[in-house]
Amino acid sequence: MLKNYIKIALRSLKRRKMYSLINIIGLSTGLACAAFIFNWVSSEFSYDQHFAKKDQLYRVVAEGGVGTDRWHQSVTSLPLGPTMVADFPEVKASATFAKNDAIVEKGELKFVEDYIVFTNPSFFEVFDYHLLQGNEETALSAPYQVVLTESMAKKYFGEENPVGQSLKIYQYDPDGRGIDYEVTGVIADPPQASHFTFNILGSLQTIESVAGGELQNWGNNSYHTYVLLDEGASPEALEKKLPGMADTHMGEMMEEYDLYYRFYLQPITSIYLHSHLMYEFKANGKLAHVWIFSAIGVFILLLAGINYVNLSTSFLLERARETGVRKVLGAMRQQLIWQHLTETLLLTLLSMIFAGLLIEVFKPLFYQLSGKEFILFDRLSVALQLLLLCLPLGFVAGYFPARRLARLNTISSLKGTLSQTGRSATRSILVTFQFAITLMILVGLVVVTQQLKFVQSKDLGYDHNNLMVLRVNGNEDVRNGYLAFREELMSHANIQQVASSGSMITNGLGNGNGRVQYEDGEVRFEKLYRLPVDFDYLDTYGIELLAGRNFSPEINSDSTQAFLINEKAAKAYGWSPEEAIDKELVYSGRKGKIIGVTKNFHFNSLRHQIEPLGMYVQTNFSRITIKGKDAEALFAVAEKAWKKHFPSAIFDYTFQDQALLNSYGDDQRFAKIVNIFSVISLLIALLGLFGLVGYTVSRKTKEIGIRKVLGASANQIIAMISGDFLRLIVIAAAIALPVAWWIMTRWLNEFPYRVEMEVWFFMAAGAIVALLALAVIVVQTLRASLTNPVDVLKEE
Repeated sequence: MLKNYIKIALRSLKRRKMYSLINIIGLSTGLACAAFIFNWVSSEFSYDQHFAKKDQLYRVVAEGGVGTDRWHQSVTSLPLGPTMVADFPEVKASATFAKNDAIVEKGELKFVEDYIVFTNPSFFEVFDYHLLQGNEETALSAPYQVVLTESMAKKYFGEENPVGQSLKIYQYDPDGRGIDYEVTGVIADPPQASHFTFNILGSLQTIESVAGGELQNWGNNSYHTYVLLDEGASPEALEKKLPGMADTHMGEMMEEYDLYYRFYLQPITSIYLHSHLMYEFKANGKLAHVWIFSAIGVFILLLAGINYVNLSTSFLLERARETGVRKVLGAMRQQLIWQHLTETLLLTLLSMIFAGLLIEVFKPLFYQLSGKEFILFDRLSVALQLLLLCLPLGFVAGYFPARRLARLNTISSLKGTLSQTGRSATRSILVTFQFAITLMILVGLVVVTQQLKFVQSKDLGYDHNNLMVLRVNGNEDVRNGYLAFREELMSHANIQQVASSGSMITNGLGNGNGRVQYEDGEVRFEKLYRLPVDFDYLDTYGIELLAGRNFSPEINSDSTQAFLINEKAAKAYGWSPEEAIDKELVYSGRKGKIIGVTKNFHFNSLRHQIEPLGMYVQTNFSRITIKGKDAEALFAVAEKAWKKHFPSAIFDYTFQDQALLNSYGDDQRFAKIVNIFSVISLLIALLGLFGLVGYTVSRKTKEIGIRKVLGASANQIIAMISGDFLRLIVIAAAIALPVAWWIMTRWLNEFPYRVEMEVWFFMAAGAIVALLALAVIVVQTLRASLTNPVDVLKEE
């Protein structure tokens, strides 16, 4: 019986080649897209799930504040972890991270490495990581010890055993010329699906040996702290004890500086998708993006399924006569249902095979777009995934048309007098739903694209064009030779200005408390973000002064007793820019006067509002910024001068505008993916419309011939056919556009600086769908409208 079902199904598919091809292309594309999206979504939820003790692992974070200002940050102080272990018996162990990047040197090899994480020996116990080589108890117990990942060990030592050998690292080196670190172990490369990572682990004792007193310094919030709780311990009960600990160890400091401080716990498995605090270890994922992509995946599957149901119900009358004959010959209802289901499942099986090929072909593009090369698409797992998607889809898409066919009246079926009303209504509803989905995705595309254009073109308060930023990487030779380097650069016509600073204004800055005392004796503290600069920084970046003056090398006190603040800081203290001038400020370990107020400028991404900022002169800089007239010439001049003055230093550069673009990498990736799937969803919808209009035209061939005999023009014929479909698009727009407005408004609310939702966003999406749908209808209708009516009606 099954063999017979398959044989008939193959004949049916062969008889309607074009419609079978439309279904296979639509279904296979939908399945491939869904597989890509659902694997990406699954990977997002898999972060930090690999830790054996994940249910006992928590990160300790803080809510801080000055006065009425409040903020949440992922960093805390160095003594926090050891204190919690000592004070609370339910805390089994703690691990503290100090993240760095630095030059690593071995012989002729010299690279800038990121994710050099200094931590304590209990790291191995807390995270259940184990060394491949070395002793876990002693590997990070003394200053200037490092553990290398396998890839780092191979990079610097090849096939040699690195344990016991040394690497020169330009970090925590007292003379700024690098210092030897002993390699005490090798560890496997960490899983990529984690909110933190590392290339090199360094001993936390190194920091204490250089900056004595850090283990007692509760005021330096530069570290990430993790705790491992005893099995069965209550994190809620532990959190209730943390305020008492803060009062004991930080009470005097909080009172002196008018600080508010509260510690709380984050389950390690919730950090990646739910935590977006200040100073995260690295950029986390966004739960909103996960839900949006999940919805897109479901929608694309629905579009493909709707195509099949629509075309199946369209051919119901033709299949009805076949069904009537089968019933007369004794076929049972169950047999008829299974016959139709076999045809559907065979088509979905062919679609599944083609989907597997599409996945294999487009897998490199998926890796490039998602940045998640750790997602594996082995053939067995892909086959199982497609099977799990195909069987329900094929069953749902085939069962209802099959059930309707099996229940038809035998005499009506044979006469061909089957009513079309119910099926036309069903098809209309499905087509409307299909275009509603497409319109929502297209509106999302327009809004995301416009928001990205907005953030990339917004005035940031400084000129970021043709700015090259060089990293010093702790090299004392660069600091000592800076003035000669700058002098040579300024001798070139293409170089406009050169400055040094302590940070790059792209992804935020560190902060500290700024203290002022008013005339009435009131003392006030405000959080000021910190930007150490030199005398030429404002001119190099084109930052405007609203009041006062810039730092001057002619005034000695400017180097040690002067501050610039931005207008946001002046407002926080209750001053106008003019009123702030000559006010005393105690900030960042120095006391001096405010000599100037700058116009607000962005020193973080546009996902963050402009915050109060303090600037002061500091010679111990980490960045050199060069302003040129032309980027290409700027690069050539800077590289040549760098190699001349600092031949042993790495020429580590970036351009400010490129760094700004990189800061929106996740949003750019999001936009690209939405763009691709918007186009795919639109093509699937149009593919279904192509088949549906073709069938409609074939059913109305004689009606078209009669209308032409009675004088109807080709345009009138096209208008007759397109009218019904365009009405459905209008209904779809009425449903979809308000929903799309609500969804995208919520997405835009994540940005403090955002584009305004404009009517043309929605009109553009509607126009694209309507015009492309009309083009499909015209293509399918034009041939029938130009056919000689004699050829159509001669059989009558």
